[in-house]
Amino acid sequence: MKYLLLLTTLLYWGACSNQTEHTTSQNTLEIAADSIYDSYTSADSSKNFLIDLHYLKFKCNNPAVSDSLNRFVMMQLTDIGIPTKTGTSEFYKTYAKAFKQEFMELIMDTTMSWAGYENTLNIAVAYQSEKRIGLVSDGYLFTAGAHGISSTYLANIRLKDGKKLCIAECFQQPENIRKKAEKIFRKNIGIAMNASLNEAGYWFENDVFKLTDNFLLTDSTVEFFYNVYEIAPYSNGPTNISVPINLNDLKE
Repeated sequence: MKYLLLLTTLLYWGACSNQTEHTTSQNTLEIAADSIYDSYTSADSSKNFLIDLHYLKFKCNNPAVSDSLNRFVMMQLTDIGIPTKTGTSEFYKTYAKAFKQEFMELIMDTTMSWAGYENTLNIAVAYQSEKRIGLVSDGYLFTAGAHGISSTYLANIRLKDGKKLCIAECFQQPENIRKKAEKIFRKNIGIAMNASLNEAGYWFENDVFKLTDNFLLTDSTVEFFYNVYEIAPYSNGPTNISVPINLNDLKE
């Protein structure tokens, strides 16, 4: 999968080396890259399987930080039933094995003329400072349905305590950021400020533009990303909004 075009300064820690160490005023954070790949194609090419997962493993002298970062990585596969003491690699291997087993059981049905399973994922560090780290997860999942689903999830983790930050914790005046984002959004899609968003085909509650908690904070912008089906039909695709910011906008 391709990373978001908006993340042109993406820092993929571990892509060029197996492990990177970064020291902040609070913690020493080690970041290692790992991956899982498996594929299968039947003799007649009618049944295909692919799993290609690229993920990160974090180790910090503050367990709350490493736990928070590793949990984000594991949640990109599922947010249900993640054992608290399971290592990231063990969790990914168990998931991959179960995903393939599900596919193999599916194709045992001899009435099926075609079947395809695909699961691809890339997780990377998109921003890092002494105070916080920003992660991006870009994935695609297809399980023999009408179409697959692409998804992008972002997180901003505070390196002091491992807390995943929400909008209210990042900005002095979140409403000002919302207004800026709405203005940019309307301009991007060609809808006047006084026009109804819902009549234009969007799904905002009470026809009021709302920020998503799926965002990435950098030194100069905040990037909001709405996945498919979040605010519009599948045919609209995902939506990203890049809002310029300055130090006066931030709480930190």
